[in-house]
Amino acid sequence: NEEARISKLPLFGFSLVCPLAILGMFFSRPQKRDVALLYIFIFSFTIATVSFFVNSRYRLTAVPYFIIFAAAGAWQIFRRYRDRRYKSLAFSLVLLAVLYFLSNIRPAEADIDRRNFTFYYNKGIILSDSGDYEEAKKEFRAALKLNPRDFLSRLALGNLYYKIGDFEGAIDNYKKAMDINPYFYTSHLNLGIVYDNMGRAADAEKEFKKVLEIKPENSAAHYNLGRIYQERGLAEMALKEYEAALRGEPGNQQVMQALEKVKSSDSGKK
Repeated sequence: NEEARISKLPLFGFSLVCPLAILGMFFSRPQKRDVALLYIFIFSFTIATVSFFVNSRYRLTAVPYFIIFAAAGAWQIFRRYRDRRYKSLAFSLVLLAVLYFLSNIRPAEADIDRRNFTFYYNKGIILSDSGDYEEAKKEFRAALKLNPRDFLSRLALGNLYYKIGDFEGAIDNYKKAMDINPYFYTSHLNLGIVYDNMGRAADAEKEFKKVLEIKPENSAAHYNLGRIYQERGLAEMALKEYEAALRGEPGNQQVMQALEKVKSSDSGKK
């Protein structure tokens, strides 16, 4: 898709808004009582964002408040020029330049690589959902080239191979995803489903049990375990798993039908 026209306009980016806002905060000190709430909000929001989020898009909520101070900073610079206070103007411009430099420091190539790997991963998901599996593979591999420890791209590759019927390829990628993050239960769940489709019920059972070790209330793992037990004729164990699946996902028609089938079969035997 083409970029929106407005994104092509020569507007100020956050790289300039941020240092101007800091300058505006500095110049607004005499009115600190009037703008105290803005100071508190920006400070607390910045601390929370830096502490818990790594992506710059999360700063968007604070941008309007930064713009208020950025406008104050720009106004103070203009006032110094208008009033011919050149020494103060020079100090303001030097301070702005320093703040601009500090606000735009990037940690080597890490930020660039992270953005690119996320881009390739997202593009791969879109292509995979649209059925363009070969192109999706390329995107996931590009993401993994930039970030070899991206378990989500490994998981997505496994899902893609499963879709095209390449079970061995799916198994390989699910296992690699587990090596990176053994506590991400979806990899175990999907691997169990692949094993089940291959007729490897014992291996599938192990993976579903691992899912429940990580997330005991997972409905899908309980349901799939129930099916395995039902096929073995272990009605009581199947019933227990189906009931647990239904507690995790009340109203699930597939689980309810399986549960009723076990109950009717068991009552028929009696």
